[in-house]
Amino acid sequence: MTWAEKTWAEKRIRAYHKGQPATFVERLILSFTHPIALLLAMIGLLMLIGGLWLHAWPWMGAGVAVYLLGLGYGYFRGWPDRKLELYRHGGQASLLDQRILEHAHPLHLVFAAVGFVMIGYGLWVQGWLWIVAGIILNFAGHVYTWLIK
Repeated sequence: MTWAEKTWAEKRIRAYHKGQPATFVERLILSFTHPIALLLAMIGLLMLIGGLWLHAWPWMGAGVAVYLLGLGYGYFRGWPDRKLELYRHGGQASLLDQRILEHAHPLHLVFAAVGFVMIGYGLWVQGWLWIVAGIILNFAGHVYTWLIK
């Protein structure tokens, strides 16, 4: 068994192969694996980061809108259904699929949300300690999903 097969995401993908349905959060998270959705999400996050750092409300609003557009694009194009159907027929998940699916784990989702708020606050007050703490918390969620059995 390889390292990738021991992760929580790989276990979920094997569960899909056995016919277990995906949760709403898992389907939503999988929509980000669409290339255009991922590109829009990254652009939206960069706009949001710049808006928070400069205290520019229009940039923050545009960043959130572009991020949600990326989320909606992947979801409403049926991308999660295609991915899940691929997994059900024994298809392999890419490394990107596995890393993104990790965000659907409940504890990782909480870590990521709290970490994102900490990063946002750190960007707003331009406090590097808050930004680094938020990044560490986000990374801790990934490490947790890698280590659980």
